[in-house]
Parts: sequence; C-alpha cells; structure tokens
Amino acid sequence: MTPRLALFLREYKAERESLSLHLGKLLSLDDLVFTNEKSKPIDPSTLTHNFGRIVKCAGLSARFHDLRHSYASLMLAAGVHPKIVSEALGHSTVAITLDIYSHVTPGLQEAAAKQLDSVLPVGVVTQRHGEECQGGLAMRAPIAQRTRAPVFGTGGRGFKSL
Repeated sequence: MTPRLALFLREYKAERESLSLHLGKLLSLDDLVFTNEKSKPIDPSTLTHNFGRIVKCAGLSARFHDLRHSYASLMLAAGVHPKIVSEALGHSTVAITLDIYSHVTPGLQEAAAKQLDSVLPVGVVTQRHGEECQGGLAMRAPIAQRTRAPVFGTGGRGFKSL
C-alpha cells in the first residue's frame, strides 16, 4: 500500500467514524470500509458498472480487471523487484508474474548483461584447457588472439566463434 493510499484510508476512516457518531452508531472492527447506503457490502456488478461509466466519461476504454495489469506493468517498468510485484498480485510463484509480464521489460537481458559486466573484474574470461592463469584467473588475450567467447545462458558450457 502506498503512503498516499494509507493516508487517504485513515482520513476516510475518520470521516466514517464522525458520521457514525453523528448518526448514533459506533463503528466496530467488523464494519466494512466501503459499503452501500444500507451499510451492506457493495455488489461487485455495481463496482464494475460504476468503473465502466467513469472510464467512458474519461474517454478511455478499460475493464476493472485492467487496473491489475496496469499496476503490475507500471511497477515492473519502474524497476520494482518481480518478487514484490508477484506477492502484491497474489501469484503463487514469481515465475507466473514473469511469464505474464516479461514483455514489460524488453531490455531485461541487456540490462542484466551490463550489470554482470560491471561486477566482473576487467579482463576476466572463462579459463580454457591449457591456458596459463595469473592470480587464479584466466586473463583476456588480445583481440587478435581470441577465437572463442563464452555464451551466457548455456550453463557455462557453450562457446561461439568470434
């Protein structure tokens, strides 16, 4: 929940408590936050209908459920960790979230490669059979001498010719 939403709900609760006291009824912990005029649960179709009316008046086209997808897309695009988004959506695994919303972050592979590049010491490559090491790490040969480079995503077993 965002801090602004928490503030709104606290203010809304205070207004509801004030109105209830004015009407001579104390709110209990079991009272609903949003109700109809008779303090009963709002019918889901009423919520959906009202949302549709508001969207239409705004000149937009969206279903109520589209808010869920918008939330997930905006959070992932903003760089929020997929696990956090997955938990907020109630998905049983982060894999479900990533399967559904992987299109939101098309530059994910490139960004991951850049992050990996930034944490590896300059000149480090995978050691090949028979190659001399300096300090336990195989050092990058000059470009003219390189013939194969590791391919990420193959479990470290794949190489491609340069």
